[in-house]
Amino acid sequence: MSVASEKSTVAVSNLPQTITVLDLRHFLESQLGNDSIFALEIFTERKQWKPRSFGRIQFTTLEAKLKAMAVPLSFESHTLRLSETTYDDIVVRPVEPKHRLDNCVLHAGFFVRECCMSVLESWEGVRVWVMPERQRVEFWVWQGSECYRLEIMFHDVLETVRCSLADGDADALVLKLKYGPKIYQKISGPDIDSKFSADRYNFCQEDFDFRWVRTIDFSTIKSIGQSTSFCWQIEGLLASDIFTSFPRYREDVNDLILEDGEEFSSTSETEISLGAGTDLIEILSKKDVETALMVLQKMHKLSSTCYEPDSFVKTQLHVLERNRKSVPPSSFNRLKDQNVMNCHRALITPSKIYCLGPELETSNYVVKHFASYTSDFMRVTFVKEDWSKLPANTISASIQRGVFAKPFRTGIYHHILSVLRDGIVIGAKRFQFLDFSASQLRSNSVWMFASNDKVRAEDIREWMGCFNKIRSVSKCAARMGQLFSSSKQTLEVHGQDVEIIPDIKVISDDIDYCFSDGIGKISESFGWVVAQKCGLNRTPSAFQILYGGYKEIITLLSTLGVKDEVFEAMQKEQLCLLGKMLTNRDASLKVFEILNGSDSRNILVKMLLQGYEPNQEPYLSMMLQAHYDNLLSDLKSRCQIFVPKGWILVGCLDETGILNYGQVYVRITMSKAELQSGDQSFFRKVDETTCIIVGKVVVTKNPCLHPGDIRVLEAIYEVELEEKGLVDCLIFPQNGQRPHPNECSGGDLDGDLYFISWDKDLIPHQTEAPMDYTGRRPRIMDHDVTLEPDNALSKKCLELANLHSMAVDFAKTGAPAEMPRVWKPKEFPDFMERVDKPMYTSNNVLGKLYRATVESTVQERPNLVQLEKFSKETYDNDLEVDGFEAFLEIAEKHKDQYIEKMTSLMKYYEAETEDEMLTGNLRKRAAYLLRDNRRYGDFRDRILLSMKRLQNETKEWFEMSCKPHEHQQMASAWYHVTYHPTYYREDFNCLSFPWIEGDYLLTLKN
Repeated sequence: MSVASEKSTVAVSNLPQTITVLDLRHFLESQLGNDSIFALEIFTERKQWKPRSFGRIQFTTLEAKLKAMAVPLSFESHTLRLSETTYDDIVVRPVEPKHRLDNCVLHAGFFVRECCMSVLESWEGVRVWVMPERQRVEFWVWQGSECYRLEIMFHDVLETVRCSLADGDADALVLKLKYGPKIYQKISGPDIDSKFSADRYNFCQEDFDFRWVRTIDFSTIKSIGQSTSFCWQIEGLLASDIFTSFPRYREDVNDLILEDGEEFSSTSETEISLGAGTDLIEILSKKDVETALMVLQKMHKLSSTCYEPDSFVKTQLHVLERNRKSVPPSSFNRLKDQNVMNCHRALITPSKIYCLGPELETSNYVVKHFASYTSDFMRVTFVKEDWSKLPANTISASIQRGVFAKPFRTGIYHHILSVLRDGIVIGAKRFQFLDFSASQLRSNSVWMFASNDKVRAEDIREWMGCFNKIRSVSKCAARMGQLFSSSKQTLEVHGQDVEIIPDIKVISDDIDYCFSDGIGKISESFGWVVAQKCGLNRTPSAFQILYGGYKEIITLLSTLGVKDEVFEAMQKEQLCLLGKMLTNRDASLKVFEILNGSDSRNILVKMLLQGYEPNQEPYLSMMLQAHYDNLLSDLKSRCQIFVPKGWILVGCLDETGILNYGQVYVRITMSKAELQSGDQSFFRKVDETTCIIVGKVVVTKNPCLHPGDIRVLEAIYEVELEEKGLVDCLIFPQNGQRPHPNECSGGDLDGDLYFISWDKDLIPHQTEAPMDYTGRRPRIMDHDVTLEPDNALSKKCLELANLHSMAVDFAKTGAPAEMPRVWKPKEFPDFMERVDKPMYTSNNVLGKLYRATVESTVQERPNLVQLEKFSKETYDNDLEVDGFEAFLEIAEKHKDQYIEKMTSLMKYYEAETEDEMLTGNLRKRAAYLLRDNRRYGDFRDRILLSMKRLQNETKEWFEMSCKPHEHQQMASAWYHVTYHPTYYREDFNCLSFPWIEGDYLLTLKN
């Protein structure tokens, strides 16, 4: 059944200009029967408020709708035309009358036994709307004189259980939830701008002259936030047909006991009580931290609720004590890498606080300085109930009439303000607001710190510097937030080793431009010292440092005249290469040459060079498949196409002053393909590995939204610049009326990356004037998309690009970018995959590329080695070495321990397969990660850090369990217990385990 046919609303056109909703209602009910019309809307002109000749009709039933669609309707010589519509219902409510129920009872709580629910709070006289067509159910609850609505999405329901209460007189339905319900408050009044106010052009059978506004837990004892299950009690109704419309419905009817759960209740919104039993805490407190964590991780991996935790913990402790003697102890209780920290996290929803972690992540300057108090730092993020980003209208809603109406501050707004002001209490600690970085501001996050007798949050802010002369709140926060940016501390630089050099500035059209914005100099000798500290074997030409507080392209090219066929040809070539990488070694190596290097990819390259076939070796095949899936996903969702004649380079300044405006200097390290290529017309070779690019190039920087962000420049050769030895960076001139980096999306030279290509097919024949990226004036305190025919050149797109630039600068200026409501798109192109919104097939270049990728994903893939069926054919006898049998027992223990830790991480990060953990790319992301690429990138980094630590820990087991001359025997034993058919496990096999020490295995193979 289509979406349109599941709605009771149709579009009506060819209405007389003089008609009103009362006229239309009387006519329709005379033709279709009384009470057949639920709501009507006649569209009007925005400015003149004159009626148009079309509108919407919402019927009381689907039968009335179908009847109206089938009979001719003629009103005052006008034949009314009815059609299915993409518009939503006038009043969102269940289509079927049987799905609208009143006078129900709702219980909120959680299960303490399989058949017993502890009830924290109950409500009577509840209205229930079940909407399978919208995949949700709503409960209308009255608390005193206020009305609230609980909205539960079907995809958030873990299990639906039909129950019979103890007295046997009532049916009940229990919904066990993954996330809490969304909570709305009913707001009404004479000033409320309601969509359903009765007038000449709007009619509704019922009173809907109000607005629903998001709010927080309204219950007396905060029961909604503490509940994981909701029991819907329906007196005297066998409603099996209603029940079966719910997801994950269990057919059998269970007896259910409801118990009073007041002993578990709490009235605080920001205080987290630790409610574990005293016996359990006493048992775990007698064990070391690592043992206690291992037991709790085993409990976390259970697929069902553990109702007897004491018994479970005792059993697991006994098993651990029995097996521990044969496994070497780990020294990874304490982090050795000072650039990595264990970070506690809290996700604050409108009704709950989720405590997560600690998770590994890259540390920052502040935490490194206060390293002994790392456990007192916490990242706090304000999110929706499903952990996705809070939209602006949940905090501040426009619900009042009038041009000068003020926004309505919701309960969520005041809840966030309360947390920032009063902090969060967890056990004996009170975490208080500390600061935030620019990236945290974009993700609604802050840093908090639990003050103690020695260090307070105020002390940390004072240590960070003197900021009382900055009168702009946003600028002050941005300056302080720089110290919270993730970084690697390499070397200490004393004040006497620093020289302040003047910036290169120019005034053009009354605008101050700085050509040297964000860039400085470093001595060659000190650069070599920094490179060694970073683990590099040569000195890079550019570093990005933090010292004392210093700190979309295809669409636009198409707009500027680059033909669609160019991109389609490049994509086709890439798809062809990806298709071969699963079976062809040369293609696999070519793909890995394009990708950034990492330890896991390095061992894959070595395996390919050693002669392993991509579709025959299980671990190699698994990892190639994972990279293939990820690259294809990026190509489909983000249109990331390889550009062979292109680089992403960090921008630098021409210190010599030789380059003129319109010129750049680029010296790159050539790839293997470029070294072998005979076409060198745009290269001037310097030595065996590097060359200088000469000729016209296209340069830009992401985010690339304005056509003027695309710059066509001349890459030139200069002897003096060659002598400076600058490699793999893009040198911009210091001459001209405006810096080229500023012309490219308002960039600078503080570490920004720029795209450059010398592919003649990608260089547009026309360019547009760059946009003015002068930032809006900061607020100073007096105390401490639809398809546009002109593409990106349309007036709306140009203005949106300007608004985007303002939004990016919000963290520094405090001046918000507000998009007009009329510009918000009503439908989206197919390549954006907004399945929750109306979509259309895009005939633009991005739409063509998207559909080409989709078609390639459905093509039949080559037969790969079946990883779950180990056999003698996949087992490599060359990796056996004399004496490996003596190490099989300890090797198996190592493998079991590795699998235990790996599966714990998989459970925590909700990964389904081993390769997802090894690459950080989840095939089935949680909803809150699907639309937030920045947050998913951070999530992916934390996965990779956790895996890096596990692999380093595993290497330590290897070193501690054998002597240096026995390393090959141990590596061979690791391989044997993983790959040999006699050690095959039905539940899980970690193919990556032996390849952590892959260099030893490849030495044996050689």
